Amino acid sequence: MADVPGQKSARVVESRRHETAENAPYVTGAWAWIPAASVTERDFGSLVRAVWYAKWIIVSAMILGGAIAFAVSFLFPITYRAEATLAPASGTESAPGINLPGQLGGLANIAGISLGGTSTDRSDLALAVMESRDFVIDFIVRHELLVPLFAGESWDANENSWILDPDVYDSDSGVWVRDVDPPRHSEPSLLEAYQRFVDNLTVEEDPLTGIVKVAFFSSSPAAAKDWLEALIRDLNSRMREEEVQEAQRRIEFLSQQAKETSVAGIQQVLYQVIADQMQKKMLAESREEYAFKIVDPPVRPEVRHSPKRLLIAALGMILMAVATVLIVVVRLFAYSNANSSAERGHDP
Repeated sequence: MADVPGQKSARVVESRRHETAENAPYVTGAWAWIPAASVTERDFGSLVRAVWYAKWIIVSAMILGGAIAFAVSFLFPITYRAEATLAPASGTESAPGINLPGQLGGLANIAGISLGGTSTDRSDLALAVMESRDFVIDFIVRHELLVPLFAGESWDANENSWILDPDVYDSDSGVWVRDVDPPRHSEPSLLEAYQRFVDNLTVEEDPLTGIVKVAFFSSSPAAAKDWLEALIRDLNSRMREEEVQEAQRRIEFLSQQAKETSVAGIQQVLYQVIADQMQKKMLAESREEYAFKIVDPPVRPEVRHSPKRLLIAALGMILMAVATVLIVVVRLFAYSNANSSAERGHDP
């Protein structure tokens, strides 16, 4: 019986497909692991077979990616992390039993007197001061941190001292030599120093308990601990000095008001408020941990915080594996499209 033209054409196409699978069992070129039969169809099974046959390429790429990432991790600067846990310092904020009605309450407001203040309010203010430009810049200047903050390249554990970057600061002549684009200068500005410092400072407060965790990062384990310790100490001193000065100013103001009034009742209330302010002043002067009590002081870290080289290597392996699989898939579809075009070209 004679073949129907349509049936003959279908058999020719099927015959050529089998010839492609039998005569060219592997894709030629760099991806010879992928069987040609797996690229004649674009289904999930073909994709899995292509990835499976390229498994050694993928494994090799993963090892290479991990090795490269591990080597690159040595180019990252080593940083250490020191942490302290703080709690709001509690204490009596005002003398009990003082009620200022009417005009006396307004007078107290004018003097900046708040008889209902709490330690929580004080700690919130202290947290804002800790990261303020005025406080941080004053801290950097007072402790002469500009050179190690910018030129400190690494830490010499044997000498227990900084190793300065000669491309940033010439320690012999005491001159800044770093190359920066305008408007910045070779010597860092205090505003730039502030930004560098706060970038290495983290502050986290638990909204339920008020417990504060403060951490500082540095390429020197000694600096990470010492700078954080000094920061907390200076913050408490700053808050204490401001409170003492404010209390003294209020005492002088109220004393003047008490002298100017002849009403005995008003004088009595004013003297009570003066006594309250004197109590605040004495309390502030007698407490070193005025704003925050140190629950867990900072210690010198013994293990670096970053770079985490094994994690970086693992990420490099994963990224290289994903990239290799994507290349296999792209080549799979490319060969599939080429085979489909070839088959259509041979059709009568």
